Amino acid sequence: LLIRSDTTDGSTTFTDSSDEGHTVTRNGGAKHFAPKFGRSAMHLDGTGDLLDFADSDDWYFGADDWTIEFWVNLSELGTEQTFWHQRYDSSNTWGIFKNASNQWVIRTASEADTMYWNWSPSADTWYHIAFVGDGGEISLYIDGVDQGAVDGGDATFTVPQIAARVRIGARHHADYYFNGYLDEIRISKGVARTDAGQDLA
Repeated sequence: LLIRSDTTDGSTTFTDSSDEGHTVTRNGGAKHFAPKFGRSAMHLDGTGDLLDFADSDDWYFGADDWTIEFWVNLSELGTEQTFWHQRYDSSNTWGIFKNASNQWVIRTASEADTMYWNWSPSADTWYHIAFVGDGGEISLYIDGVDQGAVDGGDATFTVPQIAARVRIGARHHADYYFNGYLDEIRISKGVARTDAGQDLA
């Protein structure tokens, strides 16, 4: 998946530029706005905006290497917000969130697999975020810098295979909406982008 947001200010059309060509379903007032790169960035305002994708084997990483990366600019701090969520039921779910303490969190159905990384962001500031699965070990890079050990849980887990849609910007319960700007969202299956030579940041 690759959403470049390379369009015009105010556009409401979202396109997957990867070879897979996933259909992006826009919800709420999601639109493109002032960019980090190129001509525009994505704006989700925290009140019903999200992007929705059909189930695909591309979302099933298993024990393979993988990278989920994006540029983010938060309009609101101190609230739980969703970046990525895939859920079939309470036993088959996983997601990437920013919690009310501004930690980045990977959460699965098992609390033992919940991972937290401390973060002290500023509002209205661009950051490059990359979650990397490398040989089953999970790392978080912010602006190309490895954030080190997680707080709580185990830094290793296998991404579950879940027959469910993926949402970017909200949970499947339609809550914990993202409030801010996103640009250059890239999902890479089979690739652990762990250094600048692999275009991490």
